[in-house]
Amino acid sequence: PACHQVVCQNVQGATQATQFLLERGHRRLAHLKGPNAISASHQRQTGFEQAIANWPEPPEIAAIETVDLSPESVYTAMQR
Repeated sequence: PACHQVVCQNVQGATQATQFLLERGHRRLAHLKGPNAISASHQRQTGFEQAIANWPEPPEIAAIETVDLSPESVYTAMQR
């Protein structure tokens, strides 16, 4: 049956966001990944990794870290 839905292009969005940083000269990147139980977390990590894999001069990956998306968890991860 037909229904209304909202769909996000997580892989494409994360790829574009990572490319945006790379195009502006950022060479040390980190990815703060949401909880493993959320499919969007995996999709966004895939986009991040694809952008890096396709970049001519791969940047340094400072971290890929899972956070619970609370402000405290994100802040603590960013400080590391």
